[in-house]
Amino acid sequence: MEYNDAKDGKQKASGDLPPTAAKTQATKKQSKTASSAKKSTKQKKWSLWRHWKSASRARQAKWILEGFGVIIAAAILGIYIVGIIQNEWHFRFEHRGRVVLSRPPELLGPIECDVEKATLHMPKIRSWFKASGSQIKSAYAIDWPATIVPDEKTGNPRIDTPFPLTTDSLCQMPHIPNYGFPMNPGEELATDESASDQGFPVDFDASGKATLSSGWNRLAKDASVQLYIPVCVFYTEENSRNHTACNFYRLSLGPDIFSFQSGRSVSGKLLLYASGSCAN
Repeated sequence: MEYNDAKDGKQKASGDLPPTAAKTQATKKQSKTASSAKKSTKQKKWSLWRHWKSASRARQAKWILEGFGVIIAAAILGIYIVGIIQNEWHFRFEHRGRVVLSRPPELLGPIECDVEKATLHMPKIRSWFKASGSQIKSAYAIDWPATIVPDEKTGNPRIDTPFPLTTDSLCQMPHIPNYGFPMNPGEELATDESASDQGFPVDFDASGKATLSSGWNRLAKDASVQLYIPVCVFYTEENSRNHTACNFYRLSLGPDIFSFQSGRSVSGKLLLYASGSCAN
């Protein structure tokens, strides 16, 4: 009986506890659970540095080697990609459409130069040009005025030296629209320039009047001179990019014979003297 009474007393005591006591015990349990969860979360969020410090020397060495391996693999991949791009660029450059003056121009008649009258007669000239690489949208050749250079120097650079082969003004010269010939790779064409009479270089005074460049009057009428002539081919690729290629030729009357007397009609061949090209 006493045992039962004691048991009943315990039950009554627990039943008689106030509601706040029960809440306090529940709050303590929840707080303990939340703090333990936060502690486990902090343990999971270790920094890389803490992982590095806590790792053994062997593991650190392994990570270093793996890192070097990744860097080397990335470098090899980068070099491989750059190599592919360069090879593609070189392939396109080597196989792009281009046109060259394939043969020296032909003089289809004699040349007549008269220093005393300051005149030069050029015969009909035939120019040859050939395409290679890929399709050419249009191409045409132009013979520029010839230059007479005396063997005896006059002191005037305009007379004593041939003009430059390729200049900025020449490279930037607009191509004639809707002019020229479409060309296939390997195709060669020839065009003829009409005969022409050309004057010698002139100077302009303040009023704009043209006079013969100083120096010619110092030369004898039978002065020994040489003749140079530039020939250019203008062509356009399929992608509409324009190019200019020029050759500078010198008149040859025989092996190592480039000079001839003014006042005489002469015939010869044009030999390559210099070349140049540009894109615009």
